Amino acid sequence: MSGPVANATPTPSPTPPTGGTIVPNYPPPYTPPLTPAATPVPTPVAVSTARPYPTPVAITTPIRTSTTVPTKTVAPQVPHDWTLRPDRVPSIRPNAEIILFIHGMDSRAEEADDITKALFALKAAGTETQPAPPPTSSSGPDLRNVTGLQQILQKYEGCILERYETIIDMINRQLDPKLSALASTSGLQERDQIQCVAGNTCSRTFRSTTFATLQAQAATGDTSNFEARLKTIVPIDCFDCATHQERHTKHVHCTMGCGGNQGVDILHPERSIGVCFESCKVIVDAAKWLTDAINDIHLAVAAVSGGPPGRSAPGPSTIAANFSTVRFDSCPIPSEGCPEQCDNADEFSQGSRKGVLSSQYFEPKIPAEMLDTKAPPGTIFNVPAARNIGSNEGRLNDDLRAAASDPRPLHSLGLAAYAFAANDTKMVNTATALADLSVTGRRAFENFKAGGGPKELFCQGLLDGRPPTLSEAAVLDGCAKALDRAYRVANFLRTGQIAETPAEKSKKTAEREALGWIAVSGEDDQPHRPVNVPSSDYPQYDFDVFVEAPLSQKAKTVKVRARYTIAQSQISNPGSSGKNLVIISLDLPSSGYTDNIDYEDVSPLAEIGTVKLVPVPDFQATGRTPMLDFIETFIVRFAETLDKNVSVKSNFKAVMGGSLGGNMTFRLGRRPDTPWLPKFIVWSPASIWYSMGEGPDPLKHFGPRSAYEGAEAALKNSRPGDRAAFFGGWDKAILPLVIPMAQSDTWTSEYYPCKKSAIAAARLDRHETYNGKFLAWHWRLGGEQLLYSHQTIDTDTGKPRYMSNRKPMLLACGLEDTVAFNDICPATQNTASKMVATPGKALFLAKTGHSLDNERRNYFAGQIIDFLGL
Repeated sequence: MSGPVANATPTPSPTPPTGGTIVPNYPPPYTPPLTPAATPVPTPVAVSTARPYPTPVAITTPIRTSTTVPTKTVAPQVPHDWTLRPDRVPSIRPNAEIILFIHGMDSRAEEADDITKALFALKAAGTETQPAPPPTSSSGPDLRNVTGLQQILQKYEGCILERYETIIDMINRQLDPKLSALASTSGLQERDQIQCVAGNTCSRTFRSTTFATLQAQAATGDTSNFEARLKTIVPIDCFDCATHQERHTKHVHCTMGCGGNQGVDILHPERSIGVCFESCKVIVDAAKWLTDAINDIHLAVAAVSGGPPGRSAPGPSTIAANFSTVRFDSCPIPSEGCPEQCDNADEFSQGSRKGVLSSQYFEPKIPAEMLDTKAPPGTIFNVPAARNIGSNEGRLNDDLRAAASDPRPLHSLGLAAYAFAANDTKMVNTATALADLSVTGRRAFENFKAGGGPKELFCQGLLDGRPPTLSEAAVLDGCAKALDRAYRVANFLRTGQIAETPAEKSKKTAEREALGWIAVSGEDDQPHRPVNVPSSDYPQYDFDVFVEAPLSQKAKTVKVRARYTIAQSQISNPGSSGKNLVIISLDLPSSGYTDNIDYEDVSPLAEIGTVKLVPVPDFQATGRTPMLDFIETFIVRFAETLDKNVSVKSNFKAVMGGSLGGNMTFRLGRRPDTPWLPKFIVWSPASIWYSMGEGPDPLKHFGPRSAYEGAEAALKNSRPGDRAAFFGGWDKAILPLVIPMAQSDTWTSEYYPCKKSAIAAARLDRHETYNGKFLAWHWRLGGEQLLYSHQTIDTDTGKPRYMSNRKPMLLACGLEDTVAFNDICPATQNTASKMVATPGKALFLAKTGHSLDNERRNYFAGQIIDFLGL
């Protein structure tokens, strides 16, 4: 909304001042009286001519610390609702079956809403909306796939086994013999430990034996995990060589071109075979080949996978024996992915695809003068959606930020009162924003609600320090407007966002529209509730969670103020039969509206490793991931804390989550002290890949090193441009040439009808919760997820960590979730085939990406209901 907010029009003042911008030093410092004091304490403040009042004056503290009300003033004559409605007390109806939802990295509790609504709808209907996946087959070869799989292996054989070709070989292939400088292959340096496409370190023996396994698998037409296994043995520098007219590695290419790959002629080093070989490896850049190989393998295997995948040999109750691929091809146009409907579809017009923001996103309605900068040159405000909202991505102007960060209680509310009293139409937006800032930030709201909230006495306290151009009546009237706005905003944020029934939803929508854009500055005072972004329709709560931090050099216990939601099927669907299905979703530390905390409160950055600059930039990992440990413990302590007030532990059916949430759920599945968590639903789990900190390859370590450097800079060398750089990174390639897509593009598949809209929405979600601590936490958490691996050998058991997951699990991934170095779905498929100790099943969803709980919410909800027996 670009104009004045409803009910915020100023009333006349006897002596209207000139227009301008309210600055946060006016009024001067004060503390609102909660208890009577003897005398006021004067604080002179010089006011320049640049401020909204024309004459520089020295004024004293505007708050009267005496409780005596001056007889010459007149209190506001209209009734006002200056009462804070009490927060709801958490409660869960009896006969409950509870699922704990863990969201992805940087996200918030609202991420659970899609799958929650789908679960509730299916439970109320008592039926599934999509058929179960086709049964797997374990008998006889599938002749439809044999030839195709054998052709794929033949195509990559030269790369996997790294066979050199001599001059004679060139002649036999009827090619120019000069293409190879090798007279023979004797004495050549064979490569052993190298990096392969899946991101793992693959030895020569491993490549050879796995290739033989794949040959046997191809002979039966069994496509199960074929793609994932193949990527673990294809070297990262495999490419189609136009020179030698075959597919081979850069290592082989340079060996053939130089006539060898080692040795130095001291007298003529420029002629040395070894110098030629090393120079060739530097000049020939295989960066793009990695992405090409990933895509080529994926498409090739998908093209020949005409039949259902085969089933592995272990017992029928384990994931290793119970996995299947769901095709999603039973719709009129299967090539379009048979997508489910989503809430806010992209706009397809004029041959382009554009994101569209729902009406519940209010930041694009911000009055332009409230921003610190305009849209960047050559751009249009909010085009594309959620972009170009000022050069600094929605950052408020300096005056509002100073008011938001001011430690003096209710200071911004006093500023709002004077601005409203000015009776200048140019000041209405500023006055309204200042009133908002007195309640939208966590620190400000705590001050606001102290003693029951400010009322008439607060307004009277503003009189003595008022600018000389404002009458007492005008100040009291302006204060009333400021309080009206502040209480309306505070009550909506705390209690007005619940909409579990159609009537509540209608009321919520109308009330939020009437409030329009609400000022919030997360960089200066972190919000305690969603403000200009959609909130969950389910009740929100918060409490303190105390979490151990054994590696901290500060306190060994960290207090985290955590926000969470509770959704109940019997409230959303009154009269529904069966048990009460309950979804509890919580914001993790430094995500959403739970406290953004300093990562050094958990442990020093050096606990995860160190950056090495000699002989090349590299990263030396310690093998420790304290923040992941902290988050896992936080989840457990959250549940234990909630259980003290509401019985939940005895009613948990499962914990579920994807991405970071999938990583945490996977880890919780083998945690020894949580017998009250019986089942686990995991999709697209982070850290399913091989650790990016293991092995000697600096290229593989690039991700953790960059994350380490980002975390260190954000915490110790923050700059004003960090905010713009962070959000600008959403549009840049993850790793130029190697991973050309932006990080945000990897969250969903191209088949998802809401892909661009979801990216735009997520950007604005983070706009209002971003601050320096969030940025530092983001980088360090990302780095730790790259370093941690469920594949790592557990020193206690001598087996991969996933072998300790012995509780039932539903494991899933989308086949489109394949990105160089993490390759989540292929890695998940590969792991599933080895999970012989984990009861449950795995589902691999075709034409689906990383966020399958959003893309296939109805289908996956049916699978959850079936898995849990709901």
